[in-house]
Amino acid sequence: MTAPTPRAVRAPRATPVPTAPQTLPATAARTPGRRPPARDEGSVMLLVLGLTTVLLALLVLVVDVSVLLLAQRGVASAADGAAVAAAQGLDQDALRSHGLGGRVPLGEVEVQRAVASYAGLVQPPTALTASREPDGTTVVVRAERVVHLPFAGVVGKDRVTVRAVARARSPVAP
Repeated sequence: MTAPTPRAVRAPRATPVPTAPQTLPATAARTPGRRPPARDEGSVMLLVLGLTTVLLALLVLVVDVSVLLLAQRGVASAADGAAVAAAQGLDQDALRSHGLGGRVPLGEVEVQRAVASYAGLVQPPTALTASREPDGTTVVVRAERVVHLPFAGVVGKDRVTVRAVARARSPVAP
């Protein structure tokens, strides 16, 4: 009989010691099939800065356009009011000499006086000029105002001239 061969004695297997699970930062999270994103610290700051710049530019544009549109409405309103006031300027001499005819004739002096009186009431001041058309019953008033735009001076155009034209006929027809 042969002596048994000694067996190699194996050391007992060490059981792994449980450790706390490792968490990856949100920027290092891995999605299957994707590379981890590059370092993008500060890109949100640039995005916010860019969007803020765009929004401020739009705000400046809206303010300037609003000032311009409101001035246009004011000038048109002044021209309309002056034209209606001037259309009340009855030419007394023409009425006495020719009668009513087709419409009430307007006197040049009365028209100018009515427009000058109305111009004194308009705020902000607006340049108003009036003239009669050849038919003698229609008044044409031209209004003009220089408007200061609050932000357009940055690009070199801080003043704009706004103009309007209005017509009115004498209100009485026989």
